[in-house]
Amino acid sequence: MKLKIKNKFMGVLEVANSTGVTKLDVPLNNIHEWYPFSNAYSYKYNVKTKELVLKRLRSSLPVSYGIRTSKEYSKDRVCNTVTWLNHAVKDSNLYIINKAKSYGLPVITETYTQEDVDYGFAQLNVIFSELKSLIISRYLEDKDSDFITKFNHHNPETQYHLAVQDADDAVNTTYDELGQMYKMLLLMKKLSKH
Repeated sequence: MKLKIKNKFMGVLEVANSTGVTKLDVPLNNIHEWYPFSNAYSYKYNVKTKELVLKRLRSSLPVSYGIRTSKEYSKDRVCNTVTWLNHAVKDSNLYIINKAKSYGLPVITETYTQEDVDYGFAQLNVIFSELKSLIISRYLEDKDSDFITKFNHHNPETQYHLAVQDADDAVNTTYDELGQMYKMLLLMKKLSKH
């Protein structure tokens, strides 16, 4: 799935279908009501039924939109291409938007500039860094001094990868939500150029 911006009001959504790619003109004013912020999901176009169907791509990220597998189909997860509304996507995205607001990030439903978006990326980077530190400190809190000494000999990236494997569901959910905020900011960056 690829979104190309034509102007500040319209774009073209390229989605896979059974034989190739379908291009659809899409409105941008309500993008948060139909475009999934989760990186684990994408639309596929069903040529026979002319439906834009939301599909799960990966299973390692938490479930969003009520779709657990790539084979799962639900009529209420299909995007209405007349009104450009997918209720499951809208509800989930509004949750992410409200969460982003609580972190002081700019959001796609409010007026913003390129500078606001840049600020949002910087703030999100700080939040990610703080979460990484928290994950590592939680990982080490019940370890003995020998373990901690060996752990500290690893480079920071290896330390993080070791610690995150031991993270709980709340941390995984937070990472997923931050990833969705990042995707929203990427969309905002694209939109702010037009």
